[in-house]
Amino acid sequence: MKGVIKWFSRNHVAANSLMLAVLLAGFYTWFQLRKEMFPEVSVDAISIGIPYPNASPEDVEEGVVIPVEEAIADTDGIREINSLAAENMGVVTVMVENGYELRNVMDEIRARVDAIDNFAEEAERPVLEEVLLSSQVLSISVSGDVDERSLRTVAEEVRRGLLDFKQAKPKFDIRDPIPWFLSAIRKESRITKVELAGALPYEISIEVSEEKLRQYELTIGDVANAVRRASQDLPGGSVQTAAGEVVIRALGKPDNTWVWRGRGCYQRGRVRGQASTDCGHQ
Repeated sequence: MKGVIKWFSRNHVAANSLMLAVLLAGFYTWFQLRKEMFPEVSVDAISIGIPYPNASPEDVEEGVVIPVEEAIADTDGIREINSLAAENMGVVTVMVENGYELRNVMDEIRARVDAIDNFAEEAERPVLEEVLLSSQVLSISVSGDVDERSLRTVAEEVRRGLLDFKQAKPKFDIRDPIPWFLSAIRKESRITKVELAGALPYEISIEVSEEKLRQYELTIGDVANAVRRASQDLPGGSVQTAAGEVVIRALGKPDNTWVWRGRGCYQRGRVRGQASTDCGHQ
């Protein structure tokens, strides 16, 4: 170590060059750091959402909420468990004890929830998320004398446009090159999150002829099970990226009636074309 200091004391140019390189690297890195005007704040909480279609709050409590509570009750690092049983949905919120890593507790809870085998038959796959508090920056209202579907389509286009927005960079001007230089080293500013509010979810209704049901010896439950099997969302794990964890899922739910018309139902024979479908909002 003394030899290095002695060498730099005799080579002032090298020492000054190294100092300048460190300053430039720090200056460049400062502009590349991710900055948020209203950053998301973690509250050390985990949310477990379990969809249970067409179920009353009492059925949700008995069919999905209580099994989750019993499975995770003795997990290390849990400070408090709060549950909410509503129509079609159950939510269990877990508060993490201070001193415990939230990700480790979340992985333990996920393993225990995945091992539950006494969920209600109609319950869907639980969704685990870290609870984050985010602040709203701007509201944009979309209105017009059109139907709900057209209005939502326009809102979706506005949302995609905001997410794809890129700030124009200034052109190089020899008389004033500072703006161009700053834009070249500064990290690109982008909109990272846009959510729709007040938009009703899509709903696809399927009407089956009673005559066709008798002809193929089917029940409404058989048709519902066939549709359910054809619309499963399959998890594909997760990928760690520089921006965070990306969850991969294969979505099996069509968003229009034409896909349903082409799929058909299978139960003692094919019933394609024997049901009418309609796409609208709830």
